[in-house]
This record gives sequence, C-alpha cells and structure tokens, in this order.
Amino acid sequence: MLATVLAAAASLASAQEKPGLGGVEIVPADAAYFSATLRIREQYDLIVNSNAFATIRRLPAVTRALASLDDQRMTPGNPLGMVDGFLQAPENQQALDLLADMVATDTFLYAEPSCIRFLRLVQKLQAAQQGAAFRGGAGGLGGAGGLGGLPGLPGGNDGADGDDADDAADDEDDDERNQALMLLKVAAANLDLVVLPDLVWGFTTTKPEAARAQLARLEALATFAAQTTPDLADAVARKKVAGGDFVTITIPARVVTPQLDAAVAELGLDEDAADGRAAAVDKLLKRLRGLDLVIAIGLVGDRVILSIGDSLDHLDKLALPGSGRKGLITHPALAPFLPHKGKRITGISYTSHELAEAGADPATTIGQFTALMDNPALDVDLSPEARAELKTFVARVADSVTQAMPKPNASLAFSFLNDAGYEGYSWLWGNPLGLDGGQPLGLLSRVGGTPLAFAVSRMKSNPAAFAELVATAGEGWRLFKKHGLPNIDDDESQEQVADFEEHVVPLAGRLAEILDKKLFPSLADGQVGIVFDTAAKTRRLHEELPEADQPLPLPDLSLVLPLADAAQFRTALSDLFELGDALVVAMRRMDPDSVPEGYQPPEPEKTKIEGGSAWSYALTGAGLDAQIRPGIAIGEKAAVFSILPGQAGRLLAEKKLETGAALADFAKPLAGAAAADVPRIIDAVKPWAVYLIRYGTVLQRDGQVDADAPLTTDAETPEVKEIREHVAVVLDAAKAFRASAAETTVSAEATVTHWRNEIRDLPAAK
Repeated sequence: MLATVLAAAASLASAQEKPGLGGVEIVPADAAYFSATLRIREQYDLIVNSNAFATIRRLPAVTRALASLDDQRMTPGNPLGMVDGFLQAPENQQALDLLADMVATDTFLYAEPSCIRFLRLVQKLQAAQQGAAFRGGAGGLGGAGGLGGLPGLPGGNDGADGDDADDAADDEDDDERNQALMLLKVAAANLDLVVLPDLVWGFTTTKPEAARAQLARLEALATFAAQTTPDLADAVARKKVAGGDFVTITIPARVVTPQLDAAVAELGLDEDAADGRAAAVDKLLKRLRGLDLVIAIGLVGDRVILSIGDSLDHLDKLALPGSGRKGLITHPALAPFLPHKGKRITGISYTSHELAEAGADPATTIGQFTALMDNPALDVDLSPEARAELKTFVARVADSVTQAMPKPNASLAFSFLNDAGYEGYSWLWGNPLGLDGGQPLGLLSRVGGTPLAFAVSRMKSNPAAFAELVATAGEGWRLFKKHGLPNIDDDESQEQVADFEEHVVPLAGRLAEILDKKLFPSLADGQVGIVFDTAAKTRRLHEELPEADQPLPLPDLSLVLPLADAAQFRTALSDLFELGDALVVAMRRMDPDSVPEGYQPPEPEKTKIEGGSAWSYALTGAGLDAQIRPGIAIGEKAAVFSILPGQAGRLLAEKKLETGAALADFAKPLAGAAAADVPRIIDAVKPWAVYLIRYGTVLQRDGQVDADAPLTTDAETPEVKEIREHVAVVLDAAKAFRASAAETTVSAEATVTHWRNEIRDLPAAK
C-alpha cells in the first residue's frame, strides 16, 4: 500500500507541464456555473518539499505509522495487503497513475443552463412545501380550500371513530399525502422546469493511451454488469461526440417507472375530476418517463470528460479549437480575470446571474408570509374587513422582507501563486450587501495596532429601514388588538394582554425613540469592527478548573464602533440602562413571582482609562477569572464592547495598524478590511493545547480532575509527553502560514475583494 502511495506521489511530482486555464477557454459561454482547480501537482511539490513538511515527516509517531502500514501490507491475509496486491496489477496500476495525472494540473466542473431551470423548480417546490406547512396539516390542505382546489383529495380525518391515536396517525398520513400532492401540482404547472441538470467534469491528461485503455476496460465492465438487468441490456454504447470517443451508460426512465406509478397511485388522485388536475399530473408523469439519465466518459483532445445529464447534446457546445464557438473566457463577467490569466492560476469559479437569482428566489420568502393567510388558525370569525386588513399587512411584511434581501448577481473568483504565497480576487457584481466604500476606514486605527485578527466594514445607513420596522411592529400590534384579542375567550389571557399593553408596550415605544433619536445618530458613518486578541493572561480560567503551570492567553472578541457624538452616545446608554430598570419594575407588576424579591439590576463599575472611561460588570458567583468583566469603554471617537476592560481601553487609543499592513493597502477608500497574524494565533493556542492534553490525561486516568492540583508535567506519561511534543511541532510547522489580509472596494459595477496569504517556509533543520 505504501509503495502504491509513493508511486502515485512520484507520478504527481514528475512532469512539469504548464497548466491551461482550467477549461475556461473551452467551456461554453452560456455556462451557468464553472469551477476549476489548477496546479495541484505544483502545489503538492511545494508542500512535500518544504522544511515544514519534513519536520512533521520526521516525527517518531509519523515514522511508526508509516512503518506499521508497510508491515500490514506485507502481512498475508491483511486487508491492506489485499488492496495493495489488487492495485499492483498492471491494469490497476495504470488506472491509479492515470487518476493521479488527471488531477495533477488542470480540472474543471461546469453546469449547463439546464441547472438554472432545475434550481428554479427546486425553489418553487420548497416554497410550496413551506406554504403547505404554514397551512397547518390535513384540515388546511384537504377539501375545497386546500391545495388550491386540487380535486380528489381525501379529506382530513374527522375523528368519528373515537380513537384519538388512530385519528392522529390518519391525520399525519393525510398531511404527508397532501404535501406530496401539492408538490406534484407545482411540478405539473412547471413542466418546462422538469429537467435533468447537465453537469460536465474535465481533466487534463498527459496519458491519452492509458485513458483509451481504461475506457475500453470500463466499457467491458459496464457491459457485463448491465447484462444482469433486462432493462439495461442496451445501456452501454460507444459514441463519437465533440470530436472525442465516449463510453455512454444510459439508464432509461422505464427502470423506475413502475415505482413512480405506484407512488402516485397511493396518493389517491381522482382521475375523474372535472377540472383536469389529474390530467396535469399525467402530463408530469409523461415528462418524467421521457427523462433518461445518460452518463458518459470519454477523451476529447487531451482531456478526459465526464458528463451527466439527459443526453450528450450539450457536449457539442464545447468551444474546442477550430470550432468557431466562443468559450466562457469571452463572457463579459470574465473580463476582470483576463489581466491575470498569465499568472500561476490555482483556482477559478464563476456563477451566472441567472443561476444566482434562481438560487435566491424571493418568491420563497414571500410564499412563507402569504401562506399564512391560508392557515386554518385565521378562520376564526374574521370579518371581511379583518381579513382584508390582515392580507394587506402580510403583503407589506413580505414586501419589506423581499426588499431587505440581498439582490443576487453574477460572481467571479480566482486565485494564483505569487512569490510570497497565494493571492486572489472575488468579484460580486452590484452591491447586494449595501457596503459603503467611499472613503478610508478610519476605524482601522482603533483595532489595537497589532491584534491577532480583525475585520472592519462600513455599511450604508438606512434610517428608513428602522422606521419601517417600528411601523410594521406597531401595525401588527394594532391589528392583534382589533381582530385577534376579541377572539380570545380566556379571561386570564385577556388580563395578561391588558397588563402587557399597560406596562411593556410604552417601554417598547421608548426603546424605539432612544435608538432612533439618540443612539443611531451618535454613531459615525456605519462602520463596525471586530477585534480578536489575547493581551490578558490567566493561570486558572474558572475556580473549578486546575491551575496551569504556564500563563494561558485569555481570548477576547471586541466590538468597536466609531462615534460622531460621544456625549449623546453616553446619554443614550444611560437611557437604555434606565429602561432596563423600568422593564424589571414592569415585569414585577405583571407577575410578582417573575423577578426575585429585592432584585435590582447590578450597577456597573466605572473606571478611568487612557482615552476615556470604562463601565464593566463583575460576574459575581460565576467563578470565572476576575479579569473577565463584560462592559463598554467610551472615548471621544469610539466605543468598545468587550469582556476584558483592559482590552477595551487599548482599543480606544489610535494606533498605527501593523497586522496585515504589509499585504494590503488599508489607507485607500475601502468598504471592508480584515487580517490575521497566524503565528501569533498559533502561539496563543499552544498553551491551551498543553493544558487540554494534561487535563484529558488526568480525567482519563482518575475519572475526575482535582481543581486544587496544578496541571504540570507530573500529569504526563511518556506517551502523553510525546503527544504534547508532537502537537507543538505540528503547530510550529503551521507557522509557515504567516499572515492573511483582505480589502474590499465598491464601484458602480461590482464589490471586489482582493486578498493575500503570506507563506514562508521554516528554516532547514540543522
């Protein structure tokens, strides 16, 4: 087995042909989706020839594992030996070498436009299924009002037999049957979308003769297997397509037709219904019976092509040399890639606008809301006026949700090797996320200078969205009081709603006012930052955990917000704290037992820090390290929410950004920026890895861990010591990944993210 693996590796490491462009030149220009992986051989060589890999390879545990595999391969009757013997057969060795060659330099996958239609059908079926769920079971699905009048449906069980358990089971069966009929109805109404999606894989090979030999072998094996099933007797054939030779396996629809017909018959559809719904389902079945699955594999030029779909017609669209057809590379969406195509490309991906739109159909979301109007729960003495108002409200909510959803569009991404590591771009046409890249991100000066990692972005302000949310909530409450509350017969529930109206609703209005008039205006230009760092350390995270023999970095994830008016921000926070106190009082008035007697919200501890003031809460009784105190620090230009007050204070002060600065231009106008210092993250992980290894060792040995006994090397057995040392070596090797940085810009055409990863090999072992 080991010999086989090494042989495959040798095959990968051999020839150094220059890869193409991942098939982007020959894939049809109307492809719905495309993905390519290139230079796997080159990347493999970079890894296995690195000092970092050699360091891991020399570990005693790795050496023993490889030796054990070799011993098992040589042991008679061992499964690994049997597999190795099978692979050593010349024809199998040839197949293994061919597979290694096929993935070495240039592979791709693309989806034909038929995938767009298929995905649209999936979305419609999903919306129908969600609508059926909203309608609430057999009672809402059956009868004249269910399924949009689909005839012949068995009605919901009325419980006349008096057996509640049987009734429940029957109702569940009806639910499943009615949902299935709903899906059939939707599919029957969209016959043009009922297709088999066409997918094509391509693999460049330098071994065409081996490919032809393996095709002949595959043809013989497939023919032999097909002869055992009468319906597949003629399934295997040879065909000439796109100038290549293909082995095809056709699985006719008649193979599954009996099962399909039986499943539909069990649903109890009335074929004598007058409105033709049964005929529509018959058309659907006829459509399905005409969909044969065709699997083909062949050799076109220097590429092994694998196709799955309902035919091979789409392969005639390949933009092969001399065909005169245009490849995907000529599509306008690929224009940003063209200036980079001469680089050492490692990956390309593209999604068409049509496919993106099909995968995020707003109708699915709208259907979830509009289906509420068919819910039997609404059939409760509603007047025409009430139903009209509710429908208007639901339509309003559906429209708001649809408007808030990101607008799908075409996307492109590609990556390449450079002298320092990897680099890449991603293009998303339009600005579906609502980012604002009109000016530099000033918040980058308040992430601490050298954090382990950070991400900062700026969103476009949309005050109207909050106003719409508040108005929608108010309208929903008004409709509930007008049309829902009168239908509640329970006096206790009526009283609870009245108490809620008296004590809580005014507080909700006050909350909206504070946010809209004070908090939101006090924030500056829509920026938000997230910072990860480990400046503080502890030896005991929790009082019930044993102490470590070395300091453990305390991770902190901070939220940073820029301020336009620090005084107004403080006022808004004070108002929110007062509102919290008022909510406690309101809850106590509504239900004296809901809040412990004498309980008052804790007062934060205020401290002066460099650049401002901090308010933090002691987690009394939590047993955590005393340094962990959730709170907020406020300066003149920024506010920081953090669980470590010391970290919050550091972020208030302006500092020159160093993390990732060598890999990105953070000074230009940006909509987003992010970076990570990987070696320092690994250094923060290492002490915790040691602690967890020792903790697990003691727990496994003693069944419990004494919180008063520090975890030191005394907890380690020789085997555990080796594991700890090996983990340290692997983590140190991972430091070859030095840093990562990304910057996002927004133009009138697209949202573009440019990223870089720095990889620097370890020094050679002495």
